[in-house]
Amino acid sequence: MVTRFLGKLSIGAMFLAAACAAEPYNPTSSAPELHFSVTEGNIYNEFYRDGPVAAHTVLTSGTKPRLIVAYPAGNSGVSLWFREAGAAVKWAKPQAMKPVTESSETGPLHGVEMMLSLHASELTLEKAVLGNIRTIRTYLHERTVDPRVATPLTRDGDSLIWQRRRLDGKGGYKIRLDPMGGTTAIVDGGAVTLKAGMDDRISFHLTALSGDEPLTPIGKDEMLRPRAAKDELSRNILAFLSYKEKLLAGSWRFNTYFGRDTLLTTALLMPVLEDQVTEAALGSVMQRLAPSGEVAHEEDIGEFAVLRQLDGGGNAEAKPVYDYAMVDEDYMLAPVLAQYARSQGGVTKVKLLLTQKTSAGETYGAALMRNIALVIASATPFAEAPTASNLIAIEDGMRVGEWRDSQEGLGNGRYAYNVNAVLVPAALEAIATLDAAGVLTPFTGGTDLSKAKAYADTWVAEVPSCLM
Repeated sequence: MVTRFLGKLSIGAMFLAAACAAEPYNPTSSAPELHFSVTEGNIYNEFYRDGPVAAHTVLTSGTKPRLIVAYPAGNSGVSLWFREAGAAVKWAKPQAMKPVTESSETGPLHGVEMMLSLHASELTLEKAVLGNIRTIRTYLHERTVDPRVATPLTRDGDSLIWQRRRLDGKGGYKIRLDPMGGTTAIVDGGAVTLKAGMDDRISFHLTALSGDEPLTPIGKDEMLRPRAAKDELSRNILAFLSYKEKLLAGSWRFNTYFGRDTLLTTALLMPVLEDQVTEAALGSVMQRLAPSGEVAHEEDIGEFAVLRQLDGGGNAEAKPVYDYAMVDEDYMLAPVLAQYARSQGGVTKVKLLLTQKTSAGETYGAALMRNIALVIASATPFAEAPTASNLIAIEDGMRVGEWRDSQEGLGNGRYAYNVNAVLVPAALEAIATLDAAGVLTPFTGGTDLSKAKAYADTWVAEVPSCLM
């Protein structure tokens, strides 16, 4: 789960502390809500959240140094990538980090500023990449940048500035680098070289900003019940990833919604989660259900959504694009909701939750019934004729479709054991539980749920022999 945090930071990373070195900050009267750091190998991570600012600064030392500031807002970020150095260089810990909000023609830009330095006589910038984290990830893996999001360099005296509007004209992104302590910046054509001062250190003041809309944090002290483990780092991690709109899958590379991560983490942590966190998680899943009931695996938002819309021949708008290719997630929503209903006072809480509405004005209950209808419809063929050909397969034309996310992990097969032997019967049993509790009654619209338990029993009894 460590890899999931600092490569995909799992919301349920309650086991992370033992594997990483952490440096929490001593609070003061003016301390931010969250400010902590994690060091993993040659990568230093500093997390800051206060008011509209939530930022994760990533400093990678070595022969290919880089810096990234990633934001939960819009899954956005800014980054500077340096050419390979002759010898390994090491970043010092940021100093004097604080929140910044600047006005711009397209709205406020939020972020952080800090003093940075590293031991090196000279470094040449390879690329400044600003925009959605998906754009930055593409540069990480492929060393390419879509020309539509290329960001030119401008100078203001000794300052180096990379700034542009988002492609839909809303918000924008900015890096400002101000050399300090004798450091000089030499710009030769398109190349930028930073040269150290007399102390053989490259030092500069960095301002890193994003104009994507901030999320609404769930406060660190509002997340967990008293019996939760008193693990400060794990609590900080969980808090940085938790917002009223959604729980995030990980930072820095996955600062947004992932359906499976949300549901599994919620199921694991529910005994110690406050209700508002559980309901934020469940609500985010129901908000993103497909018209035909599938659970969204992930989402493209912010400027990456704009790029997706443009590539599809649409307008430059940040309309989210959802991926529904994973099969296993479709059978996870009902079990987690039933788990919540079984908690103390849970039936009443679920009834109230299902009356809440999506951004489109649909009740969560109506949205949920689409998923329930999908589960029952897909389970019916096997329940009525339990043969291998009626098992649930990954989607046609796909090589992946469940948590292993790998053709090799599936053994080049199409019928995942966990989907058929575990998740489908669990979903059917959950539907029967929710129906018996009366929480679905206002939303069924005449849908027959009476066979759910019998179907579950058939799946439990018959699936193993089909997969042996």
